[in-house]
Amino acid sequence: MNDTAGAPSFPAAPLACDRQTPSWVEVDLAAVRRNLHSVRDFLARAGEGQSVLEPAPASASPRGGLPAGPASPLLEASPPRVLAVVKANAYGHGAIPVARVLAEEGVAGLAVASVVEGAQLREAGLSLPMLVLAAGDASIAGESVRLGLIQTVCSKEMLGALAEASQRLGRPARVHLKIDSGLGRLGIRPDEVAHFAAHLRQRRGLWVEGAFTHLATADDADPAYAQLQHAEFSRALQGLAGAGFHSLFRHMANSAATLRFPRMHLDAVRPGLLVYGIRPDAPGLPALDLQPALTWKTRVAFVRLLPGGHSVSYSRTYVADRERRCAVLPVGYADGYPRRSSNRAQVLARGAMCPVIGTVCMDHVMIDLTPAGDVAAGEEVVLLGAQGQARITANDIAAWAETVVHEVPTVIGNRVARCYTGGDRAGSGSARGEDPDETRPFSRRHPARPH
Repeated sequence: MNDTAGAPSFPAAPLACDRQTPSWVEVDLAAVRRNLHSVRDFLARAGEGQSVLEPAPASASPRGGLPAGPASPLLEASPPRVLAVVKANAYGHGAIPVARVLAEEGVAGLAVASVVEGAQLREAGLSLPMLVLAAGDASIAGESVRLGLIQTVCSKEMLGALAEASQRLGRPARVHLKIDSGLGRLGIRPDEVAHFAAHLRQRRGLWVEGAFTHLATADDADPAYAQLQHAEFSRALQGLAGAGFHSLFRHMANSAATLRFPRMHLDAVRPGLLVYGIRPDAPGLPALDLQPALTWKTRVAFVRLLPGGHSVSYSRTYVADRERRCAVLPVGYADGYPRRSSNRAQVLARGAMCPVIGTVCMDHVMIDLTPAGDVAAGEEVVLLGAQGQARITANDIAAWAETVVHEVPTVIGNRVARCYTGGDRAGSGSARGEDPDETRPFSRRHPARPH
C-alpha cells in the first residue's frame, strides 16, 4: 500500500531572500518570540484571576469557569500551554523558520493543516508534537502514523485506517478527537460521543491523547454562541469520561478566544494571529504587547504625470480630477495584494499614505504620489508594515478588501521573496521544542494509551 497515495505534493517554496525582486516580505523572528512571550504572560495573568473580560460566575471554579471538583472535565491545567498554529506556511510568514523559533521557545506543539505540512516540518528536522487539524481521508493515515503526527479524528473510516497503519508500522497512531460543538464543519456531535467511543475501544493501536473543538463566533460582539459551544464541549468531554477516556488534553481557544474567554483556556490555547503580532478583529480586547512580524515591500517601477480627465487601469474605475503624479508598483493580485481593495487601499511612500487608484491588476498596482512629493522610480514603498511614523496593518488591508484579517498575510504569494531577521537567540539550544522526543504527549498528565 502506498501511504502517500492521494496526498498532494508540496507547494513550491517562496523565493529566497532577494530585495531585487519586484516585491518581498521581511519577517522579524524576534517579534515572533516577543509575541509568544506576551501570550504566555497574558495566560499567567488570566490564571491568577487578573483578567476582567469574562468574570467567572460566583459558583464557578476561579480558573476553569465550571463548577469546581474532580468531576468537571474542563478544569484546566496550570498553566495553560501554547499549541501554536503554523498552518498555511505560518500564515504566509514561513512555516519552517517560524516553527524553529517556536520550538526553541518550548511551545507544547504545533498545529498544521495537513499531513503534507507536517511532513515538510518533519523533513526540516522539527520533532516536537504536531497536530494535523484537518480530518483528511483514510489515504493519509499511513503517512500520518509514519511521521508521528497527531491526527484529528471524527470518522469511523479514519479510525480503521489509523489502526491498520499502526499495526502495520509497529507504532501507535496518535489522535485528537474533534468535537463539533457548533461550528457545523468537522467533528463528532456531543450526542454521538458515546457511540463513537465504543468504536474507539474496538480499535487497537490508537493513542487517544486529546479532544478539541473550534469556535464559530469567537470574534463576534455577542459572546452567547461561544459560551454555548463551551457548554457543548463540556458535555462531550463528560461523555468521553463516562466511556473511560479520562485525562484528555483539551483545547478550544483561538487567538480571539484566548483574549476574550479565560474560561476556555483549558489545557492549551491555539493562537495563530497573536503569534504573528496581529490583533483579532474582535470587540473589547484587552491590551497586549504585540509586534507585527511581517513587513511587505516593493519599489516604484514607473512614474508618470496623469492629465486631468484620464483614467487608470481596467474598467476605468478611477478618473483623475486634475493632473496627478502617479506611480506603478510591480505587485498585484497574483502576489496576494487584494483586488477588492482597488480605489480603497493606501501604501506608504516616504512615510506618507498614498492612495491606490484604479483597479488592482494581476501584476501591477497604481498609486497617487501627491501626498509623498517627488518620489522617483526605484524608491521603496511599503504595502504592509511601518515606514517612518506611519503604519499599515493587516487589519487595515482586511477592512479595505472586506475580508478577514487572517487572509491578508496568508495569501501573499510564493513569487514574493521572504527575508528573515532576528532568528538567533543566545543559548537557544536545539529547534526541537521542550525535549527532542516526538512521541511525548502534549499533556503533563498521562493520556489514554493504545490498547
